[in-house]
Amino acid sequence: MRVYLDNRDMGVAAGTLADGLKAGVAAAEAGGRVVIEMKADGAEIGDAELSRAEEPTTIQELHLVSADARTLVRVTLYDAADALGEAKARQDAASELIQAGDTQKALDHLQEALGLWQLVRGTVDKSAELLSLRLDQTVVKGADGAELRLAEEADALKVSLGEIKSALESQDWSALSDALSYDMDRRAATWQRLLRALGDHIAR
Repeated sequence: MRVYLDNRDMGVAAGTLADGLKAGVAAAEAGGRVVIEMKADGAEIGDAELSRAEEPTTIQELHLVSADARTLVRVTLYDAADALGEAKARQDAASELIQAGDTQKALDHLQEALGLWQLVRGTVDKSAELLSLRLDQTVVKGADGAELRLAEEADALKVSLGEIKSALESQDWSALSDALSYDMDRRAATWQRLLRALGDHIAR
């Protein structure tokens, strides 16, 4: 199996898909890039092929496409910031529904919002891992020049989510509505600024 990275023949004759991928990924990482697309003999590689990656293969050509890691992370963080706009809308809707007495529909919106928050935190962690970035030491400046410390904001978010959990467990709907309308609203705005500033910081 011949291995190509960004249409360049790497001069590797791999006997298994795993060996080919390891060679391509290592070469991409050495250039500060990350593999974003994999094709075997012109077809996308799926889970079935990956599950047999250690076995001898009949694949003739493995083509890998890479992207600049910093550029990819910056775009991903900006997308995460945009996702928090949707999370904020869901939080606001949940708060309004609680005040209207429709708690079940409110909880549906809340579940969607929390899922988006989880996605955002996962994005930040994976981005940091990709670039070997120490999040506990990361300080960035927002568009207004104010410093944003990721570790502090992560701790504050954890506290806010804990308050939501407590309100849900005690079925304190008034407290839940207030937390969503005020506290989590501010958290969403702050994290949007933080993610965009972090993306710019990484690009630089």
